[in-house]
Amino acid sequence: MDFASQKKLSVGNKIIDFAHKKIFDMLNRIECLIRANDHHALSWTFDLLEDYLADCFLMEEYIAQAV
Repeated sequence: MDFASQKKLSVGNKIIDFAHKKIFDMLNRIECLIRANDHHALSWTFDLLEDYLADCFLMEEYIAQAV
């Protein structure tokens, strides 16, 4: 499933929308790696996703408090 192409998921904030697009890109990559049965790259990509999500949640909290 190509998550990144769904414009209806926009929240209207360029910073957050960009971060979400990157997350969707990672999810699409994970789907491809699952299909390719590439366990090493899949593990590495999940680690990247976990780190990126933690950063995104902090950024979104900061933006919410600023508003």
